[in-house]
Amino acid sequence: MIEFEVTLRSSDLFDYNMKHSYSNPVVVLASALACAGVAVGIYKQNYPLLVIAVFLLVYQPATLFIRCFLKGKLPIMKTPFRYTMSDEGVTVEQGEHKQTLPWEHMYKASSTGKSILLYSSPAAAFVFPRDQLGDKEGAVILSICTHMDPAKVRIKS
Repeated sequence: MIEFEVTLRSSDLFDYNMKHSYSNPVVVLASALACAGVAVGIYKQNYPLLVIAVFLLVYQPATLFIRCFLKGKLPIMKTPFRYTMSDEGVTVEQGEHKQTLPWEHMYKASSTGKSILLYSSPAAAFVFPRDQLGDKEGAVILSICTHMDPAKVRIKS
């Protein structure tokens, strides 16, 4: 059994949202087309195209940043999440609320340079910032790898 606490910050939410958004092929394609639009706009000195392409390139990360910044200021985000990983599943507690999700219900696990992400659905994940896990990071990764199907785990050290 592994127990740890996490207090999510705006930067942690932004890291998760960037990973989640840019894992979507449509967002990646749109960004690539916007980059091409910037290049063509500069090369052909087509300033309306350049302005539109820069807007499209900056829009996604800027809106994610603003949403995460505002969400990070909510009072609920100031209360730490307490996680317990056991053979039965992952239990999350925050204040008076407590929920246990069995390992079988976990959708996938992945990571960024800053966080370990344990998805409970295609659009929802537990975010474990590496800097808050400290020496428990290895145990958390081992627990995830032990209890989940290896095809669902894509965690990089």
